[in-house]
Amino acid sequence: MKDNKFFSYKRILLALIGLTAGLNALACSEAFCNGYTKIVYPCISDVLGWLLGWIPFALGEIIMYAGAIALVLLLILAIPAVLLRKRCEKFANWVKRYAKCCLMAAAVMLFLYTTNWIVPFKSSYIGDGASQKSYTVDQVEELRNFAAEGLVEAVFAVPRDENGYVVTPSKAEREEEVRKVMTAMAGRYPKLRGYYPPIKPAMCSGVLDLMRIGGYTYPFSMELTYNAYYAQNLYFSALYAHESCHHQGYYQEDEADFLSYIGCISSEDPYTRYSGYREFYFVIERVYERTLLEVMSKEDAIERIKAQPVQMPEIVWFDLQHEAEIEKELKENALIKIPEKVASTAVSVGDTGWSVQEKVLKEHYYSGSVALLLDWYFSE
Repeated sequence: MKDNKFFSYKRILLALIGLTAGLNALACSEAFCNGYTKIVYPCISDVLGWLLGWIPFALGEIIMYAGAIALVLLLILAIPAVLLRKRCEKFANWVKRYAKCCLMAAAVMLFLYTTNWIVPFKSSYIGDGASQKSYTVDQVEELRNFAAEGLVEAVFAVPRDENGYVVTPSKAEREEEVRKVMTAMAGRYPKLRGYYPPIKPAMCSGVLDLMRIGGYTYPFSMELTYNAYYAQNLYFSALYAHESCHHQGYYQEDEADFLSYIGCISSEDPYTRYSGYREFYFVIERVYERTLLEVMSKEDAIERIKAQPVQMPEIVWFDLQHEAEIEKELKENALIKIPEKVASTAVSVGDTGWSVQEKVLKEHYYSGSVALLLDWYFSE
């Protein structure tokens, strides 16, 4: 018997595929992406972010695991279903219905991925993408010194306990401060308006850590997650700001880094400033040294660095060491230990992923934030 219902499986599936294909075609137009990200995308991100923000765990992460398991199960069942389709007709039909469910779920996920990531990803960039300006080594050095001065001021302003350790505000307090400073920049960066959902600890934090991933935003659920080993780390505030930028529609990594840095360092809270300046300083320091090696010999570069040193206070390294000890303790006390083979695979996949991402994003990779920082600093 043929299914003539208006909301039939085939019609819904074809509609989803058609909408997805149409949106991907329209995404070739920057004007469409800009309009979509300004009008439609905030409605989706705000509503999903608010609804799922009440759930203490990341539904998007569970969906990802469920999808992987469902796919593997389908591959396992497909072979006997084909071979035994005449002998075990009921089993073959069940597998067929299961495959149809998997296909529909995949179509829904691809549609959401398109509406929540692909289209906003292709909207216009801050400063129209990569900086069109060129900067001298002296200017890069000036920005490096600015970041260093801010870091030194923040490290001595942050509250500490009797043992000299940084007094870490609660997760809720750190999130609220980040929301405040990021929203305050919405006048200049309009996408930052809107709802900022809480960030949730990732269940697979051990794997994320091996892959050197601090956090992740799930496009199909608009949830933000973080590596749980960073819960007491100063990096947390800058990380939350970074992932929040993705949620608000700034999906380029250099833009999210740039906005998170200038947002955090603008805070009146010394803890949040410390988080922002520390990330800001270390990224510009790496680029500064690489720039020297590109424009002069290794010997001259070393001499230049020695002639213009940054004497970072010992307490900065003290804080980093303390955070490393906390992370180590958390890993040692983890309920689930990652097998060595799985760990080595995760490291390999992570290295490959970072390499591919850098090639795909090019100037919009994380280090590209320095160009935006230079534009920002010398235009102020």
